[in-house]
Amino acid sequence: MRAETYSDEGSSPPPRTSAISGTILFFAVIALVLYAYLPSLRHIPRADQIYYFCEASRFTNPLHPDILSLSLGTLSFNRTRIFAPGDYLLFRPLFFLFLALEYTFFRGNAFPYQLTGLLLHLILLWRFAVLLRRLFPDPLHGVFVIFFSVLSVSAEAVIWQHVNGYILFEILLLLFFDRFFLWLRTARLWYLRVATAWLILAGFTYELGVVVAALGFALSFSLPCPRDGAAARRHFSFAFFLLAGLNLLDLIVRWPHIPMAPSGFQTLPSSFSKILLPFLFLPGYWIRAALLPATNYRFLTLPRLTILPRHVVGSSTSSFLSAAFLALALFALILLALREVLLSRNKTSRADRSFLSFAGCFLFLLNGAYLLLISAGRILPREITYVFWNPNWSSPFWLYLLLFLAVVMNLARVGLARTFPPERRALAAVLFTLFLLLTADNAALTRQINLRYADEMAPQRRFLAALSRFVERHRNEPDFSFAWTRIPRMDSTGYTPNVVRPDGSYAPQPLFYAQSLYGSLISTDPKYRVRYDPKKGEIDEEVVVNETSLPPARP
Repeated sequence: MRAETYSDEGSSPPPRTSAISGTILFFAVIALVLYAYLPSLRHIPRADQIYYFCEASRFTNPLHPDILSLSLGTLSFNRTRIFAPGDYLLFRPLFFLFLALEYTFFRGNAFPYQLTGLLLHLILLWRFAVLLRRLFPDPLHGVFVIFFSVLSVSAEAVIWQHVNGYILFEILLLLFFDRFFLWLRTARLWYLRVATAWLILAGFTYELGVVVAALGFALSFSLPCPRDGAAARRHFSFAFFLLAGLNLLDLIVRWPHIPMAPSGFQTLPSSFSKILLPFLFLPGYWIRAALLPATNYRFLTLPRLTILPRHVVGSSTSSFLSAAFLALALFALILLALREVLLSRNKTSRADRSFLSFAGCFLFLLNGAYLLLISAGRILPREITYVFWNPNWSSPFWLYLLLFLAVVMNLARVGLARTFPPERRALAAVLFTLFLLLTADNAALTRQINLRYADEMAPQRRFLAALSRFVERHRNEPDFSFAWTRIPRMDSTGYTPNVVRPDGSYAPQPLFYAQSLYGSLISTDPKYRVRYDPKKGEIDEEVVVNETSLPPARP
């Protein structure tokens, strides 16, 4: 890794120091992540994950899933789903292949889904640390990794089962940047080819990969010499046209069969002002959420974990002003850092300045494009509050922002292992202390969120576990089917929460879970009549003999 470092070797810490700090960082990150996220292993499926289970039952046998049928059936899930149709421009076949693999191996067992999200988060942190280390060869990069690892504002990106594929996208994108930046430093064409392969995989996992290909093509005209701009343009254009072309082809083929015609796109030009303000101030809200976690957030129990900024539930004016202030303060700090860059030009080689300036420009524009897409694609057809009901979108923002700040700090020669005047040493110490304090605050809140959700969903978790055990006992029986004698209640008050089914009717949440996971097995002429006992946490089963229908459900 040391031989392939992006920045000048003269600023790198000694190998022994690097190995020690890397080991400390490794154990610190794992300890923090386990502290904050271990309670999430007791979470349950929710929201879009349950809806995906509904759709999956149309294409495969829930007892013995066929990965090929399920993958082909949900390849264009955004265009073929019956429940909550929409998002027709999105094309993410690898994302849904990943969901199909999870469904095939895990089915209704919530634990491995959550464990997969946690492991993917750790892999993302590893790749984040590798990329940061190469862009910013200073021990201070480890503080950025620790800070990002337990951000409460993006906790949902780790614990919401349905978006495990989003983490996979970020891993693929970091692998792309890693190989692409190595090509910039070494001019070895092999690195560019591998980077293109990672970018294509990322683009088929999440649409932002198409934007990255377009940005790369545009920026290739300003590549630092003596890199081959023509080669970069060929590779980026190939990735862009492959991703966009297959998306368009799939859309044309499926257009006549889309459940509901798209709406809202025609109003895009007249709604520019509706996009502009969220685009400018959304970063401020996400920044405030990370820098003031204890005072900025409350979390509510909804069908999925929802973290709401206070402006959604009150104090909108003060919230807006504080978010705007923090955004402006951050930009002011960036300008001050850029001033330091200008003052440090004579301490950085021309090749390093060219490379780091290009890398910083790429990351900065990527974050801007990402914010624009979130504003136009999510806020335009809905409202700004919808984005705050989905805080997982803040995770890429912070990832790209921290990478960008690392590049700026490298250019400004600010760090713990640098030779700089006392005032800059003080700045590094302040940053170090501030990030560690913020990390502690965010880790505590993230753990609190996970504990609260796990505790409140405990009755549903016990029911799903009992249902899974019941199905596993009988799933190899050729005539296996079942029905409920009564709907189980899920809490001590006797209240059974309802959810809306795909046909618009309401169903008790426990029954909806069962229908989503094992709908084809629930019969009016069943082999087993089952009843869930919440006190024992088990399903009592009774073989139905010579019956063609069940008696009416008892209240």
